[in-house]
Amino acid sequence: IAGEFISRLMFDHAPLPALALTVDGSVITATGNDYGYDYVFERQVRGLGRAGDVFLAISTSGRSPNVLRALDAAIIIGHLPAGRGVPEVADAARAAPAPPGSPRPVGGLSLRTKCTSIGGASSMRSSR
Repeated sequence: IAGEFISRLMFDHAPLPALALTVDGSVITATGNDYGYDYVFERQVRGLGRAGDVFLAISTSGRSPNVLRALDAAIIIGHLPAGRGVPEVADAARAAPAPPGSPRPVGGLSLRTKCTSIGGASSMRSSR
């Protein structure tokens, strides 16, 4: 999803600042080893986030401790939280219920819609 903000979503736009908290293996390993894996996203949100940022959380179960801790940290910092599968915590949530173990086909559409909404709110303009 971060790539959609940096690159092209559905049209050319100025790049928006975005990062995925799942891609830095050294941060995840160090945090997991030192604090436990329930804290890998929360520590990154606290270290990198600023008031007014948008924090997009994704959890298929809605009960992932690492995602919920990160959402709590985002709210304390002053992020604008949005999520999929976490309606009790996020300001805006999209639920995609499905039987356990089955794919959630609306998830991609929901996230693309959310990216468009966030991008539009950030006054996207045509650019390369």
